[in-house]
Amino acid sequence: MNATKTPSTLGLALAALGLLLSCGCFQIETRVKLHEDGSATITERYQLSRRIMEFENPGGGPVLASELTKEAVTERMKSMGKGISLVSHELRDAEGGGRESVSVFKIPDITELQYASPYVALPGYSGRCLMKCQLSPRLKADGHPPGLVVLTFDPVVNDPAKAKVEPPPKIDEKNPPKGPSPGELQVFRHLQPVVRDLLEGLCLKFTVESYASAYDHWQGPPVRNRQANTHEWDLVSVSDKDLDAFGANFLENEEVMLELEQGLLGGPNMRQHLGGMFGNLTLPLFYITEGGYWWRPPVFWFRPSRPLFDKLFAGKTLDFGAGNGGTRPAKFEEIGWQPPPTAAKP
Repeated sequence: MNATKTPSTLGLALAALGLLLSCGCFQIETRVKLHEDGSATITERYQLSRRIMEFENPGGGPVLASELTKEAVTERMKSMGKGISLVSHELRDAEGGGRESVSVFKIPDITELQYASPYVALPGYSGRCLMKCQLSPRLKADGHPPGLVVLTFDPVVNDPAKAKVEPPPKIDEKNPPKGPSPGELQVFRHLQPVVRDLLEGLCLKFTVESYASAYDHWQGPPVRNRQANTHEWDLVSVSDKDLDAFGANFLENEEVMLELEQGLLGGPNMRQHLGGMFGNLTLPLFYITEGGYWWRPPVFWFRPSRPLFDKLFAGKTLDFGAGNGGTRPAKFEEIGWQPPPTAAKP
């Protein structure tokens, strides 16, 4: 694999953010659906606005329009994981004069899936702009029962030289570092109407869906809507329709926009307004850093299907804790997922 290549349309869009802000907006929605046998279906909708479609590079021709073609999708697919195949591809008109492609992929083993990381606030992101799916068994009780499948999408190092992250420097409270001057901030304020206009129609979303509902747990970063017996969760969900903590449009918040324009995705105003994003579906969602350090990606837990039990738990011992029977062999009848009964036909 080419270590510097970002294998998805999401990665292409993130890498070309400056270009996109200069010529228009885009929409990228990706859904990864895990099946009972451990395979996955990936559905990717990639839309370019009319402004992007009309924007031409100095050499002539659209800058990103070619990324919608089946040939480009097939080429990107080569870096998305072992065994992945293209099931279907559709190129069609979109609202407002734009164009979009809808591509469906199938991969026999979800742990082989590699995709562009949506953790854009991760320090050293350019060296860790990829993520890979991980499935592992939970074998020991630790406030929650064993016997659950743990699903994560973890950042992986694609460029060691760029992935190194130094601890944040100590701040001298008597002589704190100088930030932008009032005049420089005023320039950003004057640009905000232009940036908002360019971000009209923005949509970035990466959703993971499981065959089984999620087990509600408190360990690790939270998952949006985790107490609603959900089968899916988002790693990123950002659009121009999102609201801030006060119920106003997120992109109309001047202080948030100041940080966004400066690339301060973990700034104090950004953290303030994203604080309730896991319980408030009107807020944008993306995982940020705390205190300059990256915290673990979200963790999704659910019961194993029969094939995943055989792969992850068969022949292993589970530790339920002294108060819950101690250790015993893993049995599918005890920990396995059972599909809901089919409703009887009248």
